[in-house]
Amino acid sequence: MKKPLDVLHIEDNDNDVILILHELNKYWTNINHCRVEKLSDLEEALKKKWDVIISDFTLPEFDGLTALRLVRDNKIDTPFIVVSGRVDEDIAASMMRLGANDYVMKDNLKRLAPAILRELDIAEERAQIRSKLSGPIKEDSKSTLPHPKQTNTQASPGHDSIKERHKAVMNILYAANLVRKHQAKILEKHDLNEPIYNVLRILRNQSPKEVTIGTVRDEIDNKTSDVSRIIERMVKVGLVYYSINTKDKRIRNISLTQKGVDALTEMDKCADEMFLSDAFLPEESAKQVNGGLQKMLAMMRAN
Repeated sequence: MKKPLDVLHIEDNDNDVILILHELNKYWTNINHCRVEKLSDLEEALKKKWDVIISDFTLPEFDGLTALRLVRDNKIDTPFIVVSGRVDEDIAASMMRLGANDYVMKDNLKRLAPAILRELDIAEERAQIRSKLSGPIKEDSKSTLPHPKQTNTQASPGHDSIKERHKAVMNILYAANLVRKHQAKILEKHDLNEPIYNVLRILRNQSPKEVTIGTVRDEIDNKTSDVSRIIERMVKVGLVYYSINTKDKRIRNISLTQKGVDALTEMDKCADEMFLSDAFLPEESAKQVNGGLQKMLAMMRAN
């Protein structure tokens, strides 16, 4: 019998609870579900251990940011998934920086169960790594827990190799999350957020070429970002300015101001101090990591 899925659900809408449970029941027939909508009830519920925490963003007494801060401030690393309607891009970015694992729209609930499965896998890998690092490795500690869908599968030639590759992917995701958290701390010191920082980097990398909103939109990592709104905000705070495009006077170019250049310089300095040290990543290891990731990315893009 499958282990029950223990779900802490922060939600005030009865209909949404029914819809979400209906979606989860397609993957888990045995669910221990605890619903809370008051801050005091959430504090009490966090005394117990949960497999996953699902949270709406807007509630009568508090919001998803408050819930997330409470969870992470209590050193609870349980996967935290926001399930809500549309929220402001800056708020969504703040939640990811604070440690939310994913954001699922209520009109696209079919993403929820796969997101939970992914985060449970990552949490399991993380727990195994911590277990190995916390004490001496025993002879029988080489075995790893199987993925739920592989329970009845016998080991086959190359199975250990597959497991190592799976671990590598999980470690990449885990490391990326930690690096983003460190980067977010640096950004906050300079009153920046990740979308603005990405635009600043794109403008610097494209210099001295003429850069338009379309260019930034093509280059930016997050294709769902409202690039026009981000740039308007950057113009208002003096990080960038508009100029006339020499090829088409109907189009405006975007250029860095001195303030924008200074912000990038300070970011580079802080990032170098934090990340570019032999203790963090020795040069030889960096070459190996880069080589492997470049091959992997090339194959993913080709497919």
